[in-house]
Amino acid sequence: MRTTEHVEWAACYVRHDLDRKIRHIMSVQANEVAAAPVEVQGGIEARIINLCQRDGGELESVIVNRCIRRKGVVRDEVRALIADMVSRGLLQHVGGACNRFAAVV
Repeated sequence: MRTTEHVEWAACYVRHDLDRKIRHIMSVQANEVAAAPVEVQGGIEARIINLCQRDGGELESVIVNRCIRRKGVVRDEVRALIADMVSRGLLQHVGGACNRFAAVV
């Protein structure tokens, strides 16, 4: 028997899963298209959000190292993008001494 709580939970679960898959596709497309800087930034943002959705978030150094694998992306750009995403409310700083960030869901 399905209750309203179960249906609400299932809808939220499906929505979260679709959002994750959409961000993954954006990230993959950005990696395939080297000449479009706007798409690359969107892809890197999606990659950062995917990395930060793990339990407890992710360290800034790990985020930077995983994002600079793409040609033309430098550490300072990724750090600036993380700061911009925090200011826009997409990420939140959850670490004290270490720079750990989590995605705002």
